[in-house]
Amino acid sequence: MGLGKVPLLRLRIILLSDWLYILTSISVLIMALVITNYFPRTSKYKGTEEDIIGYINHLQVDGNRLKIELIGKEKVLVNYIFTTELEKIKFLKAYYLGDTIKVSGKLTRPSNNTLFNLFNYQKYLSYHHIFYLMTAEQITKLKENNKLHYNFKQFIINRITSLNYSTAYLKVFIVGDKNEISPAIQSGYQSIGVVHLLAISGMHINLLGGGLLYILKKLKVKEISRYLIVIVFLFSYVFLTSYSASAMRAFLFFLLIFINRYYFFNIKLINLLLTTFIISVLLKPTLIYDVGLQFSYITTAYLLLFKSLITTRHYLINLFITSFIAFLASLPLTIYYFYQINLFSIIYNLFFIPLITIIIFPLSLITLFLPSCDYLLSFLIKLMEEITLIISNIKLGTIILSKPTILVVVIYYIIITYVFYMLTKGRFKALLYLPLILFIHYLSPNFNPNTILTIIDVNQGDAILLQLPHNQGNILIDTGGFYSFTREKWQLPKRSFTLSNNLLIPYFKSLGIRQIDYLIITHGHIDHLGESSTIIDNFPVRAVILNKAPNNDLILGLILHLKQRKIPYAFKGGDGTLIVNNQTLYFLNPHQTHFDENDNSLVIYTTIHKKGILLTGDISSTIENNLINQYHLNNLYLLKVAHHGSITSTSPTFLDKTAPQYAVISVGLNNRFNHPHPLVINRLKERSIKTYLTSLNGSIKYIFSKRGVTIKTTSS
Repeated sequence: MGLGKVPLLRLRIILLSDWLYILTSISVLIMALVITNYFPRTSKYKGTEEDIIGYINHLQVDGNRLKIELIGKEKVLVNYIFTTELEKIKFLKAYYLGDTIKVSGKLTRPSNNTLFNLFNYQKYLSYHHIFYLMTAEQITKLKENNKLHYNFKQFIINRITSLNYSTAYLKVFIVGDKNEISPAIQSGYQSIGVVHLLAISGMHINLLGGGLLYILKKLKVKEISRYLIVIVFLFSYVFLTSYSASAMRAFLFFLLIFINRYYFFNIKLINLLLTTFIISVLLKPTLIYDVGLQFSYITTAYLLLFKSLITTRHYLINLFITSFIAFLASLPLTIYYFYQINLFSIIYNLFFIPLITIIIFPLSLITLFLPSCDYLLSFLIKLMEEITLIISNIKLGTIILSKPTILVVVIYYIIITYVFYMLTKGRFKALLYLPLILFIHYLSPNFNPNTILTIIDVNQGDAILLQLPHNQGNILIDTGGFYSFTREKWQLPKRSFTLSNNLLIPYFKSLGIRQIDYLIITHGHIDHLGESSTIIDNFPVRAVILNKAPNNDLILGLILHLKQRKIPYAFKGGDGTLIVNNQTLYFLNPHQTHFDENDNSLVIYTTIHKKGILLTGDISSTIENNLINQYHLNNLYLLKVAHHGSITSTSPTFLDKTAPQYAVISVGLNNRFNHPHPLVINRLKERSIKTYLTSLNGSIKYIFSKRGVTIKTTSS
């Protein structure tokens, strides 16, 4: 044996050890956790810079809004508002990827999440090493792009955007951009459990790589040349996706499979997958927090570990088993991030996987080169979207599950792994553990003995959630809402943010809430009822309560909507009550005939564990005086300060009479009304009333138990 072959033989022996990959992966994971939590990367900017110079890495225009990912000393997200349609048109004709620009404006830190359990934008950006946002006042081009790879990407994007119909899906499958698919359609994909098919992953890489290898083999290209050509091609594709984590995982895996095969290392596929994990995390430790990467690695790992279950030669049976393994492998993560699953997603995947992998995705690539296929692709996409909406609206098999702790996620994976292991032994009774753990999780909100009052941060508005013990009732008081202004067509975004779809409903689901028993609208102003119709359309509401004041246009519109949805509603006034499973809400404002709609607000008083709580809507000091003259409201535990801290409310006399221990002001940061008024804040301070503001503290949660009250805020 030659001397040169001995080290290679030893290397092969070492590389065949399973423990090498397991221990190294665990070590790398621990290292990444330590680095990201105790030695996080910090910004290279001070935050006081008014001019930033860099080149355009990503550019997105939606309506009158421009977003640029700028690479200077580090990545900075730039936001700019076009003032005219002409300005927008000129910008799109003059600025391209790779161009060096100077941006003048103000740097700000990304905001933290202000509602419990939900997506944390600040952390997400920090994991991608983005620490500042810039609100741009002026953008100036300094130099045109001279980078070949950006010219290539811009060419592809220009070609995609030149299509008439299917631009949105070509952006999904070729550059990994889902922003142009409507939120309703994306929500539909999510609810039926097939949204993963839109994420560029191993499926796309394998189709591209395998297809190109097949063609090159037919052309009798040598093996090493075939793989080198495919590797270069796939790397170019990964670049188009902006090196998305799941695409990079799939590319590295493909590369390692080639090396393993070419040099006859005979390393197990699961160990190659662990190697891709090790390489990826060593290069970028924050990747451990990437949701797409978590789904990609875990699902692929289970498919490799339990591939022995896929033994038949029948395509549909194999597809069903593969879908079943992938469903269970991703189940805990799906619950953790999205708070719901669809039990029939395994069945739906039998239709959507072939449709996308065999037809939609390949046809998208063909359309890139043959635009004449655009109409056919568009027809198939519309058909797929219509089927998705029909299925998602039925909501068959959809189960809402509260957000689990990390420990519960681990328990899920222990049970799922055990079930798969027993299935490989032919012991199918182990499947019974899966509905059992889901059933226990489903019932978990019923085990909570506490009453929870959450003042939800909805910016400049009110939304208060009251959860009764053991899931015996959920009451939402107001919904928040934004004042909308008339805009021209070119200014309208394709993707719009709504409090209900982006915050309120996901929050309800994260708590395991499956129905709002009572939606109480205190009065007819947009910042209190603006999201009510959207909530009613997208989440079960059993009944609605309105005040007895003369109905304004907003209330009349809501009533019409309730009639259309066949949701019962009632009017409450002074001395009225609402009893929900031994929790009594008293409506105190008896004279709701005021000219000012704010003074018609429903005022709600309740006690939780003998602690008085007063929710005042937007009443003025005149109504406050009526209340303290008519009712015994002394020694309150909690006061929801009226009208967002306006000077028209919260009089010294009212505070002296009610004497609250705590006060909460629901108010937007830097709002145009300059709420709360400094005098109101001073009145609260002078009386040593502990005060929370949603603008500073985010959402505030009061957890009432027999042992006392725990107060939590999203800022703490």
